Amino acid sequence: MKDSILNVLDDGMAAVMYSLDLSAAFDMLRKDTFVKNLAGKIPANLLNVISDFLSERNFFVNVGESISDTFLLDRGCPQGSVLGPVLFNLYVGEVYQKLPQLVKFIAYADDSYVICSLGNIKSVWTDSHLSNDQIRRLLKKTF
Repeated sequence: MKDSILNVLDDGMAAVMYSLDLSAAFDMLRKDTFVKNLAGKIPANLLNVISDFLSERNFFVNVGESISDTFLLDRGCPQGSVLGPVLFNLYVGEVYQKLPQLVKFIAYADDSYVICSLGNIKSVWTDSHLSNDQIRRLLKKTF
């Protein structure tokens, strides 16, 4: 991240960086949409493993000695697994590819930063707001 900003400044451009809070983002991954988007881009056997990893997941709540019924999760990506952040990055990666070239996106799972760079501070500030709105719309569609 530091190097990205220093490269922009070395090129004589202005930069604005902001952090995106993707709270509960892991819980919003849509398995069907994700698997459909990956189809044809990765081998079918790997796609099946990913689909199985995201399928038929259940949860229950345990408070004291009381245990709730079991419920089926129809969306979300398991957190705490090695594969979870990788799948989440693949899922939102398509959103980031649709951003303007002067917008750099740095992300690992739900920790995301946007760096906008242009010739002067006034234009970069305006464009960073436009990019933020564009990212928000794209994420709304994705989740």
